[in-house]
Amino acid sequence: LTSTSVSIAFNASDNDSFTLACTMDGQAAPSGGGACTSAQAFSGLTQGPHTFQVVATDRAGNAATASVAYVVDTIAPQAPTFNSPADGAYMSGDSDAGSELELTIGWGVDSASYSVDPDVNGDWSFPFSGLPDRDYTLSLTASDAAGNTSPAATRSFTIDNEAPDALDITSHATGDEV
Repeated sequence: LTSTSVSIAFNASDNDSFTLACTMDGQAAPSGGGACTSAQAFSGLTQGPHTFQVVATDRAGNAATASVAYVVDTIAPQAPTFNSPADGAYMSGDSDAGSELELTIGWGVDSASYSVDPDVNGDWSFPFSGLPDRDYTLSLTASDAAGNTSPAATRSFTIDNEAPDALDITSHATGDEV
């Protein structure tokens, strides 16, 4: 969940009468001992895992249990980082472990986006082979499983594989040796 509030609905039916008991993270819900009815609303939930459970018990003592587990995650991953390319053939960097990365390469008014898969430690690399000579801008964001997106990390670079035009020396001072 990307919110600290949740509403949980459930159904219970039986040919006989029954009672319901609800818990959120092992504590009676609703707090204060009110009736457990569908839907239960919770707010102010902390970051991390939570479990809601409902138990229906009939007069004979037979019980049926249902539960749902979820994770509250409202915090975006850190912006990924760029390391300098080792030989101009690829770019690499670091991100939060478990993040999904989107790399956008821009040149002039055009751009292209790519998914980049970091390893289990969050390290990533992307090859740049075959790009033509020009100026480029990179933008990299990380998203976590809850859909939170980091601020963009940016980097600019130039690919220039062409040597300058040939130079000609057209004159030199008289008496000097060349």
